[in-house]
Amino acid sequence: MGDAIGLVIDGGVVPGEAGSYPVTNPVRPAEVVFDAPSASPAQLDRAVAAARAAFPAWAAMAPEERAELVAKAASAAGAAVESQNLATLLTREHGKVLWEAQFDSGTIGGMAGAFAPLVAEALATRSLKGGGRRTSVVHEPYGVVAALLPFNWPVSVLGNKVLPALLAGNTVVVKAPPTCPGAVLAVAAALADALPPGVVNAVNGPGPELGAMLVSHPGVDMVSFTGGVPTGR
Repeated sequence: MGDAIGLVIDGGVVPGEAGSYPVTNPVRPAEVVFDAPSASPAQLDRAVAAARAAFPAWAAMAPEERAELVAKAASAAGAAVESQNLATLLTREHGKVLWEAQFDSGTIGGMAGAFAPLVAEALATRSLKGGGRRTSVVHEPYGVVAALLPFNWPVSVLGNKVLPALLAGNTVVVKAPPTCPGAVLAVAAALADALPPGVVNAVNGPGPELGAMLVSHPGVDMVSFTGGVPTGR
């Protein structure tokens, strides 16, 4: 399966303090693919605190420098997909056919290059004139973004949420889908390893409790959620 899979907190990959739980192959329910780490409430607090501590320096960085780092991190994540055979892992933990898992996990490497010019254009300072006055509109990052991922396209949705947030100057705490967290945690670890500690963090747990704690956490400034209505409620 490649490198050991754990939670990603403050630049390190760590086991779950709440133990672990088996992730099974939905096509072969008796097959345990791996034991997924389960984050404790204290680990969730540490992940949010790490993102909060990393935010000022990350937000203050020149956008061009941030974009360069994010591009390198995305490239490192793409390399991890290949070296750790994460498409096969995603197929086994998720049940989707291999070609779809290859597409899902294989997009991360090139996403930063696609997003960077769009984010730069969206965040450019705008000057407005009227009534003899000049007004400047300046965009500022939110802070700590909680990114909750769905089970159906977990790695590509991770890229769609996390990379624009990083390019805009935010730091992130990712919540992996509990039924198939392996590829997501591995990709998050590769991203985090190429960025300053705390800029990207990732947590996981077997039930809805961790996600509920994350979205209601006082240290979170913005929530990006993709999922079904019951989970959202």
